[in-house]
Amino acid sequence: VKEESNEVVSIVEPKTCRLGFNGYFLLCLPPASMPCIMTSLLWSLMGHGQECLKFMMDTQAASVIFRVVFLLLVILVVSLYLLDFFWPPHLPGQYLVCCQHNRYISRILIGLMGLGLIGSSMLAARTYPWVPVIVTVLCGPLCLAALR
Repeated sequence: VKEESNEVVSIVEPKTCRLGFNGYFLLCLPPASMPCIMTSLLWSLMGHGQECLKFMMDTQAASVIFRVVFLLLVILVVSLYLLDFFWPPHLPGQYLVCCQHNRYISRILIGLMGLGLIGSSMLAARTYPWVPVIVTVLCGPLCLAALR
């Protein structure tokens, strides 16, 4: 005969979305649609595609700014790699941190690297004219991932 224990077992219920389908749809609609709208406005013939692309391709300063931003981005990534930012051996189980009580510095550095990558790729239109369109379209999944 087995004896039953008097342990209290708590059942953890899964998190439910309090917004419902309509709220979640309205919350995700702007980040999902903004890159599509911006692509249509900035890079197509329906919007201002010719003017934007001509500005990016004809401006000599855009080429210089592209090279400077890209160089700064490479210097930042190499410096963080040398400082063991991506996988620090002295902080096991932690990634993308500068020190043990790091809250904002790592997020700011990752944001700067992302903005530098997006900015330098937008300014590379003179050499690669299709890159601004691709970057603008790929911002959609990134916006949704940031929202979640």
